[in-house]
Amino acid sequence: MTKGQKLIVCVDSFSGVLLSKPFSVESVNAEVVWCKKKQGFSQFMAGIKFTDKDEIIRKSWVHFVLESFGVKETTGVQRRRDIRVQTSLPVRCFYGKKSFVDGVAYDISLGGIRLNLKGDIGAGKDVTLLIGPYKRLSPLKCRGRIKRSNYHRVQTAFIMGVEFLELDDKLIRQIGAMSALLQESAL
Repeated sequence: MTKGQKLIVCVDSFSGVLLSKPFSVESVNAEVVWCKKKQGFSQFMAGIKFTDKDEIIRKSWVHFVLESFGVKETTGVQRRRDIRVQTSLPVRCFYGKKSFVDGVAYDISLGGIRLNLKGDIGAGKDVTLLIGPYKRLSPLKCRGRIKRSNYHRVQTAFIMGVEFLELDDKLIRQIGAMSALLQESAL
């Protein structure tokens, strides 16, 4: 992909979650705004803008997805690299050879997850996360790196920001399906 490249973006079922929602437009026109390779990853990331008229977007799957993540015409755009979805999912965080700490995920995005854990692992450490299960979805297993860890006195827990490592199509689809179900439950 290159900046300025024209795309047609089609709906993906995310395990059937989106197909159960009413929308009449299944593909929309878009343009690549930026494209870069994230350090340490084999895949490229791209930012796109939708170029169809507002009435087309409002009838499309894009409108449903953005609205389900809390991005509405009246609320403006969430100004983050990745849209976060609020959650309260059980998490088991494995580190070292056989050690683990249990906790809860506060939010999840394609970039990472924010955790509330009863024990400290320390920033910079690589971990394996087992997130969920949630409703009909199996637990999500992925690798991550702790970017920050702070003790929260009121909650008597460590709040950790974990960046996902090795994002692949399967993991992206799993995070998307989980996020869509979480948002569907919140509506």
